[in-house]
Amino acid sequence: MNVSNSTDSASAAPQPPRSKALLAWMIVSQILGVIPILVLAGLGVFGFLLDGSMNFSFFLQFLSPLFMLIPLVGSWVAYGKRNEKLAWILTSLPILYVCLDVMFVWGFMLF
Repeated sequence: MNVSNSTDSASAAPQPPRSKALLAWMIVSQILGVIPILVLAGLGVFGFLLDGSMNFSFFLQFLSPLFMLIPLVGSWVAYGKRNEKLAWILTSLPILYVCLDVMFVWGFMLF
């Protein structure tokens, strides 16, 4: 009894190659996006130890790694499913967040 499976790899259409530029951007942006966030989270610990109060910036700095983990995982899932547009967007979110965080922190320090 020969039963043909419609999901056989021989009958599947060949998939286009993945973008090497996207892969490179994912790696670079995740390194550039996660390292400053971890530094800010570490500085938040010192800020808590100095004055002993838990203010908004304390929670912001500790939630930052969590907010960065979601796009990191999502971008790799989208890349694995060959949804390159979503992968580009998700992998750029950590860089955008770091830029906004730096502007926010430096804005309050300078003014």
